[in-house]
Amino acid sequence: MEEKHHVSGNIIEGSVKAPTNCKNENGLYGFWFNLEIDQKADSVVEKGSVIWYYFKAGKGTIVNVKTSISSISPSQAGMDRQAEIGGAKFEEIRTRATASWDEKLGKITVTGNPEYVKLFYTHYYHSMLSPSDISSPSGNYRGSDNIQYHAKGYVHYHGWSIWDNFRTEFPLLTITEPVVMNDICRSLCDLYREGKVQMSTKTEPFPTARTEHAIVVMLDCLEKGINRFDIESVYPLMVREVEDNPWSTPDKKLETAYDYWAMSRIATLLNKKEDAKRFLSMAAKYKEIWREKFMVMDDKSDIMHGDGLYEGTLWQYRWFVPFDIKGVMDMLGGRQVFTMQLQQFFDENLYNHGNEPDIHVPFLFNLTDRPYESQRIVNQILTKPTRQNYGTHVKWKVPYTGRIYKNDPAGYMPEMDDDAGTMSAWYVLASMGIFPVCVGEPVYALTAPIFSSVNIQLPGNKSFRIIARNLSEDNFYIQGVTLNGKKLTRSWISHQEITGGGTLEFTLGNTPSKTWGTSGQFVPGIDTK
Repeated sequence: MEEKHHVSGNIIEGSVKAPTNCKNENGLYGFWFNLEIDQKADSVVEKGSVIWYYFKAGKGTIVNVKTSISSISPSQAGMDRQAEIGGAKFEEIRTRATASWDEKLGKITVTGNPEYVKLFYTHYYHSMLSPSDISSPSGNYRGSDNIQYHAKGYVHYHGWSIWDNFRTEFPLLTITEPVVMNDICRSLCDLYREGKVQMSTKTEPFPTARTEHAIVVMLDCLEKGINRFDIESVYPLMVREVEDNPWSTPDKKLETAYDYWAMSRIATLLNKKEDAKRFLSMAAKYKEIWREKFMVMDDKSDIMHGDGLYEGTLWQYRWFVPFDIKGVMDMLGGRQVFTMQLQQFFDENLYNHGNEPDIHVPFLFNLTDRPYESQRIVNQILTKPTRQNYGTHVKWKVPYTGRIYKNDPAGYMPEMDDDAGTMSAWYVLASMGIFPVCVGEPVYALTAPIFSSVNIQLPGNKSFRIIARNLSEDNFYIQGVTLNGKKLTRSWISHQEITGGGTLEFTLGNTPSKTWGTSGQFVPGIDTK
């Protein structure tokens, strides 16, 4: 990290510059800061990047330090601080911050085991820390291309780790923060105009790791009615990006196919029929690598980074075709074979919750005749000691057995990275009993919540309530579900059914139901005919 500063009395101005993603070649970010001390110091001593202010202060003297950051300049940071804080004292600012977080966190109210409630709000808080508002009160911001822009009538967000949090955090925000998600999509459109790259540029205005699957994020919003952003104007840039996506290693082929599928759906929504047909056909080509590398699993299928995979094994990546689970089932020989191999994946502890590629897989039993297995596995991850064999890059010689999400300073199992709120949002969604298996489809898989009641505050003075009857540590199997008083026999719920408001009520028991959720299954599949 590189830090530069200038001291002028009680004002310190400067800049910070650092790698965005582990190494300089993956990009750099930089921003400016302005810091003001409200008392005159007796002396000031600089030692490198450390500045010592010495005060002759009597008992009860309070020294306030006010700081601000800007994507534009240190003087802009100073103006922003004056506009946002002005002459306010510490207690007033703390009161404002508390009220702001109370308003945000208060959009979901949960009742249940006090430990789980603490974990829920810890992770709900974490899931809203990224991306960040980098526009000044006047709307000015600096783009990835190092040029200053103006956001008129919306908040410009930056600080991307989309490869990670497109899976969970953004789908969560489509429920609780649709206005924020619309501004995030407007900001992604800005990013395309600034020359979006897959990782990050050398001139990022805020920490940014990866921007892959922005197309999926915007599709998900469009499908959910969050559409007050000009996607038409950046459509040619999105086409160029997806056509240049890598088609090399097995994982990159699966991930690129997901973007092809999303691009096909966006083209359909924009009435670009030929593009829709072309991208859907390109998405279906994932089947070639799937048959070659993922059809038959052997000893080489459980090697971290095997076959050039980014982070994971062939076993973990083979399920990353959420847009065409039906196609995977057909290649394997049908739903029963798919179910048995999915069961093997968990029975042999091949699942890795410490990284993103397979975090949707616990919910895939909802697409089979065994949705009770998803209920068991998800409850295990949320509440019980769980065996994990993998870190981020290696398979451990000694497996970890313990809680994955913990109420302690570490917070998670070893080597698990929250990745811009991805894993926290997984906890929030799963603990409420809903999960987006295929982001881009406005549908959530259902499992048993771990709270006796959940209340989601929605726009327009509406609310969606989730109730769990007979809930206990052993009662996590769904016996029956009603939606607004009517029986729900399918193992999924639509986004519209949630955001329309109402009550989802689960009746739970300690033995699996072999019938609930086995009819009316939602199985994503592409049709290229």
